[in-house]
Amino acid sequence: MATVGTRLNYLDIVKRLQPDGSLDDIGEILNLEILMLADFDFTEGNQTFGEHRFTQRTSLPSPTDVGYNQRVTDTKSTAAQLEEGIGKKEAWYSIDARLVDDLGGDARKLLDDESKAHVEGMAQDIATDLIYGNKNLNPLKITGLAPRFNNLSGENAKNIFNCGAAGSDNTSIWLVGHGPRKVFGIYPKGTVAGIRRETLGRRVSETTDGKMIVVEEKIYWCGGIVVQDWRYVVRACNIDVSVIKARDNTDADWITLPDLLGDMRRRLPNLQAIRPVFYMNQTMLSELEWQAKNEVKGGGGLTVENYGGFDVDMFRKIPIKQCDAITETETLVS
Repeated sequence: MATVGTRLNYLDIVKRLQPDGSLDDIGEILNLEILMLADFDFTEGNQTFGEHRFTQRTSLPSPTDVGYNQRVTDTKSTAAQLEEGIGKKEAWYSIDARLVDDLGGDARKLLDDESKAHVEGMAQDIATDLIYGNKNLNPLKITGLAPRFNNLSGENAKNIFNCGAAGSDNTSIWLVGHGPRKVFGIYPKGTVAGIRRETLGRRVSETTDGKMIVVEEKIYWCGGIVVQDWRYVVRACNIDVSVIKARDNTDADWITLPDLLGDMRRRLPNLQAIRPVFYMNQTMLSELEWQAKNEVKGGGGLTVENYGGFDVDMFRKIPIKQCDAITETETLVS
């Protein structure tokens, strides 16, 4: 009998059954909290296939100091048009229709459980692309934040803090100012933002081994991000994870994290025009809390406040969110 390894089979279902034979609620131990994706304001891309074209100011005119009877030369600003692309992701899954029929009322629950796993897998992949995606290396990807802030002598170098690591266990902390004409998400015209689920129903699956009827669904996402004003993204890179975890403030590579967040905050031109959010992985968030408690008087500006209905760590009124898509094996930024 031919089998397909990527399709739910009888053994998969048996592993999900409660003692009474009904489907159990699955504890999603692999889930990560994909909070970064939810923070982006999404708008329709203004190009035919979802891309977004925008104009960016590249220089400002300078006034002339004048006296009586002195002429003034005309001046002008300059601008450039740029375009951001989108990425598309799909995940398909199917179940033998005979299993669905035999499960009766539990069939919908089985599909819902499998949908949750596919949505989470896609959300984690999107979160990774939001940080590290690089359209220049893979044209099917979006361009995330890291490739844009990866040069200590580039145009946006003033918004990159080099924390001095020299090893291979490096990570970053990000500060993103979400808002229109600043940093936002895009999706194709005529569609909706977010991860979508579509039930395709029953179909005949035919291979050289024969035929079977399956029930099929797909999860898909199409979108991208626009960094229209790079001044509203700040990266602290080359953070030596092992040094921070050692909690030895006499080490030459030690970093006082509350001080670092304060420096990053001051890089944003206008806090009133955006929704700023810090992002760091679990390790950095744990070490920040430890430092604020043990190393810095008065908590170092770190508080816990209600934000969007949840208790969230805050640094001087800016929420701090855990993003485990940020790795601890980053290549050194130079």
